[in-house]
Amino acid sequence: MYSSLCLKENDHIHFGSSCCLLIPHIVRIRTLPCHSVFGAVMLKTILVATLMAVPALASVKCTTPNSWLNPATGETGACISNDAGVSYTWHCPWESGGLVVGFGCKAVMYDCTAPIAQLLQWYTSHMASKTTFDATPAEEGYTVLCIKHQCQGGPDPGDKPARRLLTV
Repeated sequence: MYSSLCLKENDHIHFGSSCCLLIPHIVRIRTLPCHSVFGAVMLKTILVATLMAVPALASVKCTTPNSWLNPATGETGACISNDAGVSYTWHCPWESGGLVVGFGCKAVMYDCTAPIAQLLQWYTSHMASKTTFDATPAEEGYTVLCIKHQCQGGPDPGDKPARRLLTV
C-alpha cells in the first residue's frame, strides 16, 4: 500500500536519492533498502525510453521500426509489399528474397526510401560467401537485380528463376 522512492530520517519521509520501500507494519512503518529492485526498474525504463527516442532506420511506407536493423552485422530488413502496394511491412532479408524468387519481381514491391544500399550490401556479401538461406546465391542474385530495377533504375530482371524441388 505504501511504496515510493524515499529517504526516512527522524520519522519524517523525504523524497530523495535514496531508495526504500515503505511497508506497513502492525503499529509503525518500516523502511527496507531495495536498491536492486527499484534500480533495475529505473534502468529498464531509461533503456526503453532511449530506444524509443532513437528510431531505427526508417522508411516512408513501413510505419513500424525496422526490427532487423543490426549495425554490428550489417543486416537490415526489407520494407516490402506483396499486395500490389496496399500495405508495406518489414521482412527479414531472407524472407523478402524468398518472396521475390518464389513469386517474381513484379509480385513484390520494395519501399525505396528504406535502407536499400545496406540491404543490397547484405545480399552481396552473403552471396559471395554462399551463406544465403531462403534461396541459392544465384537466385538471390535475381533479388538483387529486382531491387536495383525498382529502386535504382536498373534493367528489368524478367521472370522469376525456375526453382528445382530438392528432396532432403
